Amino acid sequence: MVRNTVISLLAGAAALFSVTAAHAVSSFDFTSGTSSWTSGALSYSKDGIGLDVSAGRYTGGNVVDSGYIRQYNSSGLAVYSSTLFDNHEIDGWNHNDVAVFSFSQDVFLTSVSFNYNSSDDQFAYFFDTDNDGTLELINASLDANPTDTYTFAGLLLKAGDLFGIGAIGYNDDFKIASVTVSAVPLPPAMALFGAAMVGLGWLSRRRKSALKA
Repeated sequence: MVRNTVISLLAGAAALFSVTAAHAVSSFDFTSGTSSWTSGALSYSKDGIGLDVSAGRYTGGNVVDSGYIRQYNSSGLAVYSSTLFDNHEIDGWNHNDVAVFSFSQDVFLTSVSFNYNSSDDQFAYFFDTDNDGTLELINASLDANPTDTYTFAGLLLKAGDLFGIGAIGYNDDFKIASVTVSAVPLPPAMALFGAAMVGLGWLSRRRKSALKA
């Protein structure tokens, strides 16, 4: 009976994981529709995940709320963080522009796509490492032109609800066309899977004890 229970738990966990996986990847597109410059946030929703994107500025220590953000039809997000020598992109000229992405739940930021970029453009990646609502600089020089889409992997693939994509190089400028996120696995599925693994361990120990007897 215990064996059947464990098998049922594994089947349930597999089902939950398959449901999670089927709805895990969500792409937020910023190239359809035009907004005005705003000092607030642009709001989006996809597959039940909410997203607010606002303007920030990297000061060398952290990212502060500053400037205006806008969505351009067919090209994407731009940040205007200065009143002097700025342009219609996210750039490192005069001030270090940052687009701040605040999600309604923890996600993995899996990729970002660019427009108005060139082969020598780089972007800066920020993440709320301490989960305190403050963005820290993780990498200052990632390639913004690997066929226009950068895919996060390894140490950069972090789960959280606050990310930043910016430009801190003098000649770096681009617009953000889209971001893709992957939802963090559902806690019930994790708990069910853990219970099943504990059950399997118990069965294994029981079988070994029976053989020794």
